[in-house]
Amino acid sequence: MKQKNFLVVMLALAFITGCKDDDKNAETFSELTAEQHKQKIEESGLNVIGQLNDFKDLDAIHVVVDFIDLLQATNHDESGVMTVLKPVADLQEAGGTPFTLKSSASEQSSLAQLFIDESGIYTYNPETQSWDKEESTDEITYHFPTEGSDVNNATVSVTNFKSFKADNPDVAQSISEDLLESVTITLSVDGNQLLAFELEAEYDEDDIPVSMIETYSVGQYMITTSVSRSNSKIVLEQSFTFEDANIISCHFENNGSFNYDVFLENSEVDSEGLIYSQDFIESSNVWVAVDNLKLQGVADWEGLTNSGDQFENVESEQQYFETFADVLNDNVELFIKYNDTNEIIAAAEFYAYEYTEYGAAFWDMDMRMKFGDGSYMDDSFFSETNFAEFIQEAKELINEIEASYGLSQE
Repeated sequence: MKQKNFLVVMLALAFITGCKDDDKNAETFSELTAEQHKQKIEESGLNVIGQLNDFKDLDAIHVVVDFIDLLQATNHDESGVMTVLKPVADLQEAGGTPFTLKSSASEQSSLAQLFIDESGIYTYNPETQSWDKEESTDEITYHFPTEGSDVNNATVSVTNFKSFKADNPDVAQSISEDLLESVTITLSVDGNQLLAFELEAEYDEDDIPVSMIETYSVGQYMITTSVSRSNSKIVLEQSFTFEDANIISCHFENNGSFNYDVFLENSEVDSEGLIYSQDFIESSNVWVAVDNLKLQGVADWEGLTNSGDQFENVESEQQYFETFADVLNDNVELFIKYNDTNEIIAAAEFYAYEYTEYGAAFWDMDMRMKFGDGSYMDDSFFSETNFAEFIQEAKELINEIEASYGLSQE
């Protein structure tokens, strides 16, 4: 049986949406009115867009963009430095957010080999418009000019690079390259550090990651992604902050049995070797925070899986969708909250409804967000002006996850 790399799958599982939250602290509705909530939501959307625009205009981002352009113009596209810094350069594009920063953790095996192949000291030669390379087995350094400079006043350095070859045959079969343990990349201009990237990873005796954390530091901005795993829990967290204040952050937590042997025994594999079974996942907890807003999902996988007997006596389309809505309301909870107080702004409610099409009546199911006073949230709370770019990037992130890992986000 062809096995998908366990390392990649374990990281991918941290993105699966569906959860059960064991922490029920302060599950109370805010006393603010719907209009007051709307004003605060609009303020959060504008705050995020303002912070993103300021971030994109930092000198460090402009220098990274110029450096990436130079690498591409000189056929240095395939490099570890390029892999790490290009997502930062992409943030300067209109509509870009830190959602476009794909975690290097999901690609870290190939990243390690890229750094090994890239070793050397590179100095840009404006006369030949190419890099003069000095051989080195323990250093990766680029010296290049910033825009408007006649000298190579900028330096990208790779230090603290450590990797190892996997002993576990299941991992080694899927990964021929070394596994990355640590790496640090810095960007300096005129002797002043503008950007730093750090990655640290730990593995167990089966060469499976126990923890991995990577951080981009750009001035007072920090973008941090961390993954941790035990035999009973996998957690992925990402945060984008300015002076420690939240701009965008997310938390994906899966609970179940993630013992390596149990994983191999219970996984199902398709014709392409992709593991798609979620039988070893019992419950999860997911939330996304934007400024001071938090979207939290709470669902019980076991409860949903064991709900089949509730449909045994269903005799009509209406009964089916009404029962389906009841099952979801019993096992799934979605909240919009204030991140600082954890107070609920609105809670999801699943419901069945009837509609007419082509002269015939049909039933279906939908979801609406309900305030504490019983009224419902409409589309104006997340307007095109405030949240269009953010929501579009979030959708693209989910599509990227599905394309990369073949895992449904339902």
